Amino acid sequence: MIIIGANALQNDLMASFLEKETAIRCFALGDDGPQAAALPALRAQQLLLLFDGMGATVDGCLAACPPWIAENTGPCRVCLFNLNPFSGLEPQLLFKGIRGFFYRDAPLQHLAKGIQAVFNGELWVSRKAMIELLTRRGRDLPQSPPQHPFHP
Repeated sequence: MIIIGANALQNDLMASFLEKETAIRCFALGDDGPQAAALPALRAQQLLLLFDGMGATVDGCLAACPPWIAENTGPCRVCLFNLNPFSGLEPQLLFKGIRGFFYRDAPLQHLAKGIQAVFNGELWVSRKAMIELLTRRGRDLPQSPPQHPFHP
């Protein structure tokens, strides 16, 4: 697991906590250093990238992620942390390959539990965001009535 963000102290503390709670090896990197530039080389490894989403926009999040994230290929998963709970970014970013969203006001235990869920192939998304995603997706579906097998 790799934590990427500008706040080194926060990232180091979070890495230590998550490694202890999840038993998953965790590293903290700066978001602009040479180590962050090496992310494409990590594509083949099973890992989780945690990007700091404080003040994030959809375009900013997508620009920060390597382009292969949206392909949903390989064993790498991406999550955002430090999100504003009212940002509304989740539905758009789910379609771009982001697998989990952790909010600024959430307890640390939710972070550890969510990380485990994402490593197990699940999504970690608020109910509110999931409802918005499903209702938006429902509006995009064709509105023709279903065909009954016994009626033409």
